[in-house]
Amino acid sequence: MVKDNIYIEKDIDTVYQFVEKALCQTFKTSPGKLLNRKHTHQLSSGRNKGVKFEQTVIAQLKNETLAFTSTFSDDMITTTYVFEAYEDGGTFVTLMEDARSSKTFRNYNYKLLSLPILRGMSLKKIRMQLARLKVTIEEGEKAE
Repeated sequence: MVKDNIYIEKDIDTVYQFVEKALCQTFKTSPGKLLNRKHTHQLSSGRNKGVKFEQTVIAQLKNETLAFTSTFSDDMITTTYVFEAYEDGGTFVTLMEDARSSKTFRNYNYKLLSLPILRGMSLKKIRMQLARLKVTIEEGEKAE
């Protein structure tokens, strides 16, 4: 599992609603109705056939947690957002990704790449996602 967190200078309601709204657009539903929603699409794989990709929301606790799984072929990635209110009115957002596979070799590969020495690229990706989230939320309200 790879995880990181970031502090956002907005209240927990604003931050949670922003992430929830983004997921609602993907899953074509309204806020509060994300739990157990599924979204399926085809990704082109460079060959003639595409890869079926399915996402399912597995957790939705208002102002606490949003989580979904992304399943393709024999692999599954669980993405979890955890929201924590901070005493000065800001919010800590923790983003976690956990990858697994039903194929033994690939499962060991995911575990190996989550070790502290080798997880640099995955951690960089998560940090970039969190940084974009922070900038979008904090700068978005200044523009309004």
